[in-house]
Amino acid sequence: MSDHRFKHSRNVLRAKAVDLKEKGLGNKAMRSDPFTSEEIDILYHNRLLGKGTDTFRVNS
Repeated sequence: MSDHRFKHSRNVLRAKAVDLKEKGLGNKAMRSDPFTSEEIDILYHNRLLGKGTDTFRVNS
């Protein structure tokens, strides 16, 4: 890829890659943050987690 005809295209792609990486959208998959203890307690309190009817088991 040392062809001078593609130099501009390579520079544009490199700049776009840098821009996306700065925004956190690099080439690695983004992971979600784990639930905190408070969030888990809220889910139990709202009966979205835990023992209960079949509906609750399906939702958890």
